[in-house]
Amino acid sequence: MKINGQVLDFKEGETILEVANRAGIHIPSLCHVKALKPWGSCFVCVVEEVAPLQRIVPACATAITADMEIETNSPNALETRKKALELLLSDHFGDCVAPCTLTGCPAQIDIEGFLALEAEGKSIEAAALIREQAPFPDILGRVCPRPCEAVCRRNRVDTPLQIGYAKRIIAEDERKQGGPFYPDKLPTTGKSVAIVGAGPAGMTAAYYLALQGHTITVFDKEARSGGMLRYGIPAYRLPDAIIDIEIDELATRLGIHCQFSQTIQSLSDIKADAYLIAVGAATSSMMGITGETLDGVYGALDVLKAIRENRDPRLGRRTLIVGGGHTAMDSARSAIRLGIETTLVYRRSAQEMPAKDEIQDAQEEGVTMAFLFNPIRIEQRDTGLAVTLIRMVLSDPDERGRRRPVPLEGSETVIEVDSVVMAIGQTVDKTLMNTNVSNVFMAGDCVTGSDLVVTAVASARKVATRLHQFLTGQPQVGERPIFSSNCGNLDSLPDEMFSAFPKAQRLTIPTPTVESRRHSFIDLEGCVPNAAMIAEAQRCLACGCSVVDTCDLRIESDAVMAKQSLVGEHRTFKKDSTHPKITLETDKCIQCGACVRVCDEVKQFHALGYTGRGFGSRIAPQLGKSLAESTCDGCGQCVDVCPTAGVRWS
Repeated sequence: MKINGQVLDFKEGETILEVANRAGIHIPSLCHVKALKPWGSCFVCVVEEVAPLQRIVPACATAITADMEIETNSPNALETRKKALELLLSDHFGDCVAPCTLTGCPAQIDIEGFLALEAEGKSIEAAALIREQAPFPDILGRVCPRPCEAVCRRNRVDTPLQIGYAKRIIAEDERKQGGPFYPDKLPTTGKSVAIVGAGPAGMTAAYYLALQGHTITVFDKEARSGGMLRYGIPAYRLPDAIIDIEIDELATRLGIHCQFSQTIQSLSDIKADAYLIAVGAATSSMMGITGETLDGVYGALDVLKAIRENRDPRLGRRTLIVGGGHTAMDSARSAIRLGIETTLVYRRSAQEMPAKDEIQDAQEEGVTMAFLFNPIRIEQRDTGLAVTLIRMVLSDPDERGRRRPVPLEGSETVIEVDSVVMAIGQTVDKTLMNTNVSNVFMAGDCVTGSDLVVTAVASARKVATRLHQFLTGQPQVGERPIFSSNCGNLDSLPDEMFSAFPKAQRLTIPTPTVESRRHSFIDLEGCVPNAAMIAEAQRCLACGCSVVDTCDLRIESDAVMAKQSLVGEHRTFKKDSTHPKITLETDKCIQCGACVRVCDEVKQFHALGYTGRGFGSRIAPQLGKSLAESTCDGCGQCVDVCPTAGVRWS
């Protein structure tokens, strides 16, 4: 007979799977156990018989006949295998990867993993794990708005973990032990990359490309590294010293060449094997209203840069900040620290404000908030700038649930200030993007538009992968997507998933007094003892699967890019953890029957069986007992044959 064109001998009664295994040909199977009779329940081992018949057959249960020809990975076989896996996934209730990583973190940092290491006091290992996806743990720990915490499952028990803050403390503890530590670079490839932009995107790409052995030169128009990190974020959120450590020291350690105060007019002026444009959104957007070109009207980024460079931002005694995002808040709270009377206007309500998490702190510091107002005109007077504001009302929700602000006629009011700061958005200088040079890649804000630092990091890491593939002659497929089964969104999960967890107090981060914040750029968040961070990390529910790296269902689903896309009735959370050695999680079971059969046929203990019939059938201990009450002696043979975490060690 033939498998994939290879002529193979067989014994009478042997199956396709047996002969393939003997020849070293991989055919996946989830229900097959060598010591047991073929079962054929999962249908993942399907192959295509092309002679003497043309059909799809299960390899584990199909006996070979003379002159049979089999293709294990034909398009028909792969498509059938994929459908079989998607049917199994549709009734599989479990998370391969925790939602904080999968949906909460743009960089998909292994949050559960680094928290588990931190819970054991292993800060060096935790920092190394973070750097697999993002090279700046301390920077991200300070400036990221922490979308991961919004989807943290701990929200259903009490309060989310301090995920963002944990990255900062991990980095600080690593430094106390001699860090930061970086992986060894691979041998030099002889290939060179020129990167324009020394901000988070440019330096992230430089990091990962340097580790691969490429020669990296970074150009930036500013005098120092960091881009928007250094020139667009106030020192009370991100001190220069942290940028120096996590960017400048990184560049020195990895041999990344940085050339500052360099304005690149054309990429053709630089000689390299490939180019990466990673300029940030460093130009403030304006509103297009009358008077915005007057002296005293500034873009927020120009103001923030002046403050970071210890220059006078020329705001006068009274300033008006326009906007509702974090840049607007940064501008307002920085102005307060300079002793300037500050009012912030936002055209929507406080609840809709992107930076609403900062409202209370800003008001405590002295910022006056004017919600549902918008400037429509600026005029010059002898005593300052007269800004005409109009009151806004919110429309009915649109199809996305968003309420549009609408001007209320006849509601104009005038406020007089010395300066106006526009913080309504940022744009990218696209000069370098119109180039005739080949082999040009882009990352960060120039791809996504103005976005989070962590998004720029994610974008740059992914582009660095493609760039490395280009330089080494590989297909430019980029990173392989993370495969993960998913239980559902936070609100849809059953209460039983969380009832066993006792409530625990969330770590309180020490903060400076309001008075000290008003008059200085002191760090907004203080430090905590390492023991306190360890205790906080131990609050993690470990939502990801304990056998994520060895689960056959995940491995085979990933191989054919199966998706958990079929919808309908499905099993839900069900866990029996009464046994001291073994946990039974029927929510993750795929009904392969391997555990039942090995217990019956090999062990002959009959501890497990099927309850119910049809779609609602489930594997359970006899007579409605718990696993601890059954005949199970904890031998673990059921664990060994389970293709998921349906039966696992406790």
